[in-house]
Amino acid sequence: MLGTSEDRDPVIGVGELLALARSGVVYAPGSAGTEQELFTDGAQNSFTMYEVRSPMVLFGSNYYERTRPELLAALRHQAAVYGWEDLLAVHDDPAAAVPWAGPTPTPINPMPLAALSFTDSVEFERELCYTVRPVRGVAPNAVEGDASPANCFTPVDLFPPAPPARLVAVADEGGISLIWEPNAEPDVAGYMVLRGEASDATLQPLMTTPVAEARFRDTHVSAGKKYVYAIVAVDSRLPVANVSAESNRVEETAR
Repeated sequence: MLGTSEDRDPVIGVGELLALARSGVVYAPGSAGTEQELFTDGAQNSFTMYEVRSPMVLFGSNYYERTRPELLAALRHQAAVYGWEDLLAVHDDPAAAVPWAGPTPTPINPMPLAALSFTDSVEFERELCYTVRPVRGVAPNAVEGDASPANCFTPVDLFPPAPPARLVAVADEGGISLIWEPNAEPDVAGYMVLRGEASDATLQPLMTTPVAEARFRDTHVSAGKKYVYAIVAVDSRLPVANVSAESNRVEETAR
């Protein structure tokens, strides 16, 4: 219980102390006192008496699984009945990862913010999780409050490359050569060449796989026929790439 001693200094009981340990408690093999704390912590997790459940790590598998297996069995049963078995672990390595452990959140702003907004750079297709903590005072005496619930999301790249520019077509014996300016975007995977006849405004791709270089020679042409060309750029997004709008269209007659 939370009370006061005779000299009026605050005294925090075992239950309150365990409840404050929201990141978890490591229990080494011990005497009856440790056992009492184990079951006190287990009861708090079962009935959420302090509106929080905290992880429990039992350090020393030989003790908890062989010497005192009844302790571990009782805790596992209680955890399974009340739905907190994912917060109970047995380990021999004090540095070992436990099931709920994750990377420690790192502050991305060096100083507390006065504004209620923040802009961060992102990497597409990589999940990011954010929490916010209130801060009172200034370093080195600053005091941080509890973190907000994590807000996680995965940025998705829905932005197509720019249309390729300055497409030029030149006919010579046996084919039509195309050249254009390469795109500057770092995630451009290649280019698709579209072709149609002068009488048909619908252009179709000449290949199924993008070409990497900003040039192409079309040798499947018929002498005297006029062709229309355009280029689109595709990026490296998987499983479906983003495709740019068409470049400028050019016409050329095969020789």
